[in-house]
Amino acid sequence: MNKQLTELSKNKTLFKQSLHVLLDDSLFKKLNIYYQRFNLKLKKSFKKDHAYNKGTIKHGSSFSFLPDMYSTVMHELAHSTRDILNRQLSYEEEECVAEMVSSILMQLLGYDYKARSYFYCQKYSHQVKVDLDQYVVDSVNYILKVDPDLLYFKSTVIGL
Repeated sequence: MNKQLTELSKNKTLFKQSLHVLLDDSLFKKLNIYYQRFNLKLKKSFKKDHAYNKGTIKHGSSFSFLPDMYSTVMHELAHSTRDILNRQLSYEEEECVAEMVSSILMQLLGYDYKARSYFYCQKYSHQVKVDLDQYVVDSVNYILKVDPDLLYFKSTVIGL
């Protein structure tokens, strides 16, 4: 019985390691190619600052699951549409817009991130003063106009 528990523990550790994703130079290059489609340049940030309205993802970031990285990329891409679409929102409102856009785009990629996005937005919701629906729709439409059905993301980043 002890031997079986030891094997199970080893397999669990291996499984966790196989899910671990590091945003290294190779992956960062793929993401930057994708961002160029939007006339944006993904910035490498080595600082621990937040990425609000910068389209910045911290180089060397670690994700426990590959879709978590995709979600972060979509969230930051949504922030990058802020200036393009002339959004004048508070920090909290902008965070909710970016997260809701990310959730919708993740759904298009086949991942259900609604619950995660709900809890993320919940911490900001008490400070949201405007209806964000149209901002979310505009951002999603803009992203899908540049990359219909996220086909370019799937081929460039995911490799499908």
